[in-house]
Amino acid sequence: MVEVAKNLRRGARQMPLFALENPLSARLGVGFFKSVPSRAGVYFFRDVESRLLYIGQSHDLRARIGSYRHLSLDRNPRRLLRLVHRITHVEWVECEGAAEAIELERKLLLEHRPPFNRAGVWPGYAWWMTVKLAANGVHVGLSRQAGGETECMGPFPAGLRYAHASLMRCVFRYLNPECSLGAYPLGLLNLTVPLSMLLKLEAKDGKRLVDLMVGWVSGQSDELLVILESVVGGKDEREVEYWAGELESLRRFFKKRRSGTDALKMPAAPPLPMFPEW
Repeated sequence: MVEVAKNLRRGARQMPLFALENPLSARLGVGFFKSVPSRAGVYFFRDVESRLLYIGQSHDLRARIGSYRHLSLDRNPRRLLRLVHRITHVEWVECEGAAEAIELERKLLLEHRPPFNRAGVWPGYAWWMTVKLAANGVHVGLSRQAGGETECMGPFPAGLRYAHASLMRCVFRYLNPECSLGAYPLGLLNLTVPLSMLLKLEAKDGKRLVDLMVGWVSGQSDELLVILESVVGGKDEREVEYWAGELESLRRFFKKRRSGTDALKMPAAPPLPMFPEW
């Protein structure tokens, strides 16, 4: 009798999971999922009134859309469960490849901002970057407003804030290869670094560095990336992995700049508080 009672209680706990099993299959039919192509593309979830709920992308639409049939309260957030229970229509657009699907999704998220999408629905504020010769080196600065200087470039996407931090670290390491991480300037190892920095070097090398940085941030030349490959070397495996990641972030930013996938019209933000200069 005790064992029967335990089984009944266990069954009662599992009933919600059973009720959630394959909710889309019950609504759309198993045959629907077989009709979805196994190709890259962007998919759209709509409710009973055809309101757009969610936009996603995948290199395999059939596998990705089909994955929404398998839910568990233990594994999936309630937000996802609420989304699936509101879906009555599923649409998709096929793409030539994963890169095209990612780019189409990015544009559509910014245009429609579906309620169940969190990431990618707002481009963030634009950044402007200034790279210029100084008396004893090269000054690199970021700002949320376009400056009046001829060296001021932009607007750039919000991701420049983080790519800029990787850039400053990699260039500093290139200029100071013997400097240990513990001796780096204050704030240089943070996720975002101070908005104004002076890279100290001789005047004859300054013009060269300016040209390399301008080429990188504009997406016109990857010569800086080639030169910075030397920063990945080292004896410590963890440091090698760290610098490889930093260089890869610079490559990703450059690739987007060169392909034009980050060419967005973004609003200018109010001026930021003053940050300490190095």
